[in-house]
Amino acid sequence: MRLAPPRLLHALEQAVASGEVAVAGAHATANGSPLGSLVARGLQLHAGGLDEMLANCERAAMQEMLRLGDRIAAIARLGAMVLLLGALGTVLALLLFAAFFVLQSRLVHRLLVVRETAEDLLRRAAPAARARTESR
Repeated sequence: MRLAPPRLLHALEQAVASGEVAVAGAHATANGSPLGSLVARGLQLHAGGLDEMLANCERAAMQEMLRLGDRIAAIARLGAMVLLLGALGTVLALLLFAAFFVLQSRLVHRLLVVRETAEDLLRRAAPAARARTESR
């Protein structure tokens, strides 16, 4: 829900379906979620075509993965600190490391789904952007 808010997804789909790429970009930029960030970065290069839009979306996805992954890495850091505390720390550290790997896996999976959603929206926006630039 936080990575790809349904309200944003619905607004983006409506704007793309009606060919209003600028409106889709405004919605994406104003939202601040990872989906909004990926779509906004992709739409920044809509004049360059689909390949440029997808490349910029991919760069944004990598940045989001690093940003969100850093938060999860705090659990591993805490695990290392607890490990230093002794026997009880060892058990707690193992639980923290397990939590880290589970959360990291979920983050990667969910962000890949968000990226695929953003790329789908960009693919649908590309013909509208191309038609608008050709009419000028």
